[in-house]
Amino acid sequence: MENTQNGFPELEMKPFLIVLCIWSILGAGVSLFFSGAGFLWYLAALSLALMNLFFLVKTIAVLVVLVSDHLAEKKLYLGIQALFWASMKLATLGAIILLIYKAQNAPKVPLMMGVGTTVIVPLFGGFLWSQKGLGHA
Repeated sequence: MENTQNGFPELEMKPFLIVLCIWSILGAGVSLFFSGAGFLWYLAALSLALMNLFFLVKTIAVLVVLVSDHLAEKKLYLGIQALFWASMKLATLGAIILLIYKAQNAPKVPLMMGVGTTVIVPLFGGFLWSQKGLGHA
């Protein structure tokens, strides 16, 4: 099926990166339609969304190792790492909320396309990844 790392299936990033590229190009096109200001708001929201996804991946990776029997002697260190990455994820969510609050006069569609990255990439990337794992793709 797939390569394993520490006894866990290795998550292939290619489907997620494909969805990210398609969504980013679509979002950039829509944002440029709304003018240069819409594009800048899109880039700000996209950057925060990508940081949020990065911190989510790091948190889940540490938690998977933490709940397994691997590295049992380092549970405290892994717990601190998990707390750090989860805190960074919450901080980026706070920054996204602040961005939406501050962008009251900005075009809403580019802003929501940027923030929508936090939903679209994991949803459709995970679907493509699961289809490959099931042998349908």
